[in-house]
Amino acid sequence: MGARHKEHLNPSTGPANSGFWEAYQTLGEPTWEILEVVDAEDVTTLVDLLNSKETAYIVEANATDPRYGYNKREIATTYSPDSAILQKRIREELQKLEAEASIRFQSVLQKIEAGDQASLTEKEKAFIRESLFQNNIFDNALRETLNPDDFSLRDGGDLFWLEEALDFASFVYKEEREEEICRFVEENADQILREGKEGKIIQQIDKDGNIVREYVTKAEICEAFNIIRIDNITNVLKGKQKSAYGFFWRYKPFNTI
Repeated sequence: MGARHKEHLNPSTGPANSGFWEAYQTLGEPTWEILEVVDAEDVTTLVDLLNSKETAYIVEANATDPRYGYNKREIATTYSPDSAILQKRIREELQKLEAEASIRFQSVLQKIEAGDQASLTEKEKAFIRESLFQNNIFDNALRETLNPDDFSLRDGGDLFWLEEALDFASFVYKEEREEEICRFVEENADQILREGKEGKIIQQIDKDGNIVREYVTKAEICEAFNIIRIDNITNVLKGKQKSAYGFFWRYKPFNTI
């Protein structure tokens, strides 16, 4: 726990989490106490326990609120409908990023753990050089563990440091990309908001392909056709039937960025 605490205060690694780092710079180094001591049979189990405890405290303190604290984002200052659309776009992009990062970083770890360094791709080797060594992530510990020329482990027990380093490198990578995504969303807010709203517009189309009318709400359709529910139209939108009430129906298309 002490090592994890020092990561947040280290000038080389701390700024990766802007929320913590800003708080430390403003309020000074915090004091902390041991609340619980746990035993584990191996390092992997111990790390899993630590991560689960950390997650539990983050949730308990509501520290994932994007307005402050853990992974603070400047874009979420209000919770208006427009803000919700922008936040949804950020979440979608981050989900893609999470999948991409997981594949990239876990592949390196698995190959090294298996002693299969020869199969590392050039991109994976570049990741080790650039993300770990050049960025000085756990620099001393890593240089005792990995040979940057052949990427071989000197001691199997040092896998703990490698896993920690890879995990932190993954965090830094995602944090940097997260900032890019937030900036992108801010700069393209008008277009993203238009897309988000257009995606909910339903178009009524005649047999010649002409747009007869556009509806923003289901209530508008019910009023126009004097119906209570739009189940048949929903089936058309989902591709379950071709037409409803003598018309074709679709969501208004929009161009993605």
